[in-house]
Amino acid sequence: MKKLLALILSLCLVLSGCSVQQVQQDSSASSQSQPSAQEAQAAQAEAVDLDFTRMSSTMVYAYVYNIVCSPEDFLGQRFRIGGISDQSYWDQTDTVYHYVVIKDATACCAQGLEFVLTSEDDAYPLPGADIEISGEWAQYEEDGEIYFHILADQIVLT
Repeated sequence: MKKLLALILSLCLVLSGCSVQQVQQDSSASSQSQPSAQEAQAAQAEAVDLDFTRMSSTMVYAYVYNIVCSPEDFLGQRFRIGGISDQSYWDQTDTVYHYVVIKDATACCAQGLEFVLTSEDDAYPLPGADIEISGEWAQYEEDGEIYFHILADQIVLT
């Protein structure tokens, strides 16, 4: 019994030693080729927690409904979502708000999520344009109220 235990322990030590060496090799190889700032930003835009573009329209609408009902539960998550661009003007703040509008499977109901472009180089699309945005779900305060929106770091006309 002691020999078997010693053999298992030795095997574990040998295997863990190999994995440590592999991790060290991997980390030294990755430190030699640092990605550029543009590559890092592109990789960040690709990494999303919820990719609505790969879900059925019913699933997308269900998620969006949950986001609207419980927006705090999704704070900090990255979305990729497609829909129709829309905007509205609120004279109390003298601000134009931009939305991506998502329709349900039967196209009878729609829900909009506000978004803000994070890059000054990007232009807001015209209302009615088909768009796909990627960004982080965040909250902000305006006139003493808490609101939620997507901080869109990538927008594509589809």
